[in-house]
Amino acid sequence: MNFKLTFALVLVLLVITSVFVLLSNRTPPDKRAVKSETTPLFAAAPKAIKTISYQRDGKLQMTFAREGGEWGKWQLTHPMKAAAEDAKLDDIAHSLTDLSYKEKFEPTSTGPRSAVDTGTQSPRYLVTFTDEAGKQYTLGLGKRTVGGVFATLNGEKTIYVLAWNPLEELDKDPQALREKHLLDVPQENVRTLMVKHADQTVGLTKLPGRSTDGSHLEQSAWMIISPITARAAEATVTEMLKAISRINASSFSDMTKDMPATGLTPPVVSVTAEFTEKSPPEQTTPTTVASQPATKTVTLELGYFTDLTNKKYVYASLAGSSQVFTLPAEALKSLNRQLKDLRDPAVTPAAVGDAANVKITSVDPTHTLELSRKDGHWQIASLATPVKAGDLEVGNFLGDVRNLRAINFSDNAGDLKVIGLDPPQTTIELTLPHQSQHEMILIGKPETADKVTPMMRQGEPTVYMVRTADVEGLLPTALTLRDKEVERLPSERIKTIAISGAGATGGGVTLQREGTVWKATSGGKSLVADDEKITSLLAEFTPLTAAKYLSQDASTSGTPEVTVAVTFTEVATTSPAMGPTTAPASAPAPAKETVVTRTLKIFKVAKENGTSWKAVWDGPGKQWTFEPIAELMTALTKTVYGMEATTEPRTTEPSPPTTEAK
Repeated sequence: MNFKLTFALVLVLLVITSVFVLLSNRTPPDKRAVKSETTPLFAAAPKAIKTISYQRDGKLQMTFAREGGEWGKWQLTHPMKAAAEDAKLDDIAHSLTDLSYKEKFEPTSTGPRSAVDTGTQSPRYLVTFTDEAGKQYTLGLGKRTVGGVFATLNGEKTIYVLAWNPLEELDKDPQALREKHLLDVPQENVRTLMVKHADQTVGLTKLPGRSTDGSHLEQSAWMIISPITARAAEATVTEMLKAISRINASSFSDMTKDMPATGLTPPVVSVTAEFTEKSPPEQTTPTTVASQPATKTVTLELGYFTDLTNKKYVYASLAGSSQVFTLPAEALKSLNRQLKDLRDPAVTPAAVGDAANVKITSVDPTHTLELSRKDGHWQIASLATPVKAGDLEVGNFLGDVRNLRAINFSDNAGDLKVIGLDPPQTTIELTLPHQSQHEMILIGKPETADKVTPMMRQGEPTVYMVRTADVEGLLPTALTLRDKEVERLPSERIKTIAISGAGATGGGVTLQREGTVWKATSGGKSLVADDEKITSLLAEFTPLTAAKYLSQDASTSGTPEVTVAVTFTEVATTSPAMGPTTAPASAPAPAKETVVTRTLKIFKVAKENGTSWKAVWDGPGKQWTFEPIAELMTALTKTVYGMEATTEPRTTEPSPPTTEAK
């Protein structure tokens, strides 16, 4: 039994191997031989087909005509007049001129080759086309057959088996062959827009860029001109222009505009764009004047969703046309804009970040400040002794101004005194390059019910309603704007750091640099200091940084919880002595080192929610009390710097191995 099964398997394997070898050695078919199996239908192929018509069951379905030469535009002339899709009609025309057949024969009276059985006795389908010479050709198409269709030419009896069936491209809804690209609007050439709803019409115009000082050209901007005058939201207008710049129908509808289901009488929204058409440059002479480009206006009308469940497409039309087509729902989303949507929500469009001077005037004197920028850095200039402002802090403040956005608008605010804008509670005045007038932002009284604060930009009648939470950052103080860097000490020149006081780590410790090694002395005991911890501590003084400032003075009372004395060397170079002009200059004087000690005093401040710290530094310049950062307090009150020896030192000569070790 096993022998018979093995023999059968071997036999099957031999058969499979033989078939594989046979197929591998088989010569692939010659494509030219396949091509030679068909014969051109026309001895002389028609050139430049001008018209194509298609009939089914004796009824004309559609006709097309080409305007111009061989590469002219195709038009659908029946059952409606409309542009046809050139690429598809060109393919159909070329396929008709290149028709070929696999077989031809004269019909028999009966049987499969008869005119009745092939469907060519009274063809159900007729394709008629004419060439540029006016010669007409008519194909009578019968039944489909394997790999083709039976056909007759010009009413003759001879039957052909065509290799290509024209019905594949022509036996369909005429709308499928219409040109779906309906409109091009050059986005950059649009000058005006009008957005019309049943109850509101908003007009916009594009202002050209202008030079403010002869060298700086501002970017053109969009303005709302009706029903109010206001700045337009540039991003929103750009989105609308992009949506209308190229209109491609998703499909065409047999419905008419006056049918209620379309929502086009009147439209849900219509957008009218006035633009100048692109035209090639004209050659002018000194005695001629170049003609102005032609102005054109188009209106796109948008209606209801075609399907209220899916909401993927909407009905649409062009003003002046009766044709209804469909567009993706995104078009309605981009173009269906109300006045509020079209307004610029930014309180100021100015380049606030470029300001060279900022003046804040407030009914609260703690918020009255003046900031000036010099050599790229800010200082608080309004103080009796100006101090450096933090670039990050001022940058954040200017960012808050730049990012102010209204959630609502009031164009008829009435009595501005009621809302605290006459006079304003706070005024922010910005000096900007390339802007002759200062940028003025007025802040009113917060409204507790709606949690908004009214604001105005000087020169505009609009009152912007801004979230109060977004306005709070516009009321800084000198304490919040001062640079958090108290002083930067030279790390490599710090010699000793003495930490003392009741709260000092280990009851007090003195850290001293000896060459490249630091030693920690505490409680009469001196140990080698941990390099990693020393490096971290030095970093806290390079620079010494405030978490926040507490007061504009350095007066303190009581006993400090921690006192830190930092000793370092300052290097001062003296100018070389100047001799007579004829004598060579003397060599530079050697650098002079001065030993300096700075003291940091830190006081404990009791609060309801715990303990905090107040510090004062005796460095140069105007010193303020501040709250030290948490990392510094950890380094001064908790970190242990000395390293205890954990292993016995090795002798110079190793001990001989013991027997047990062996």
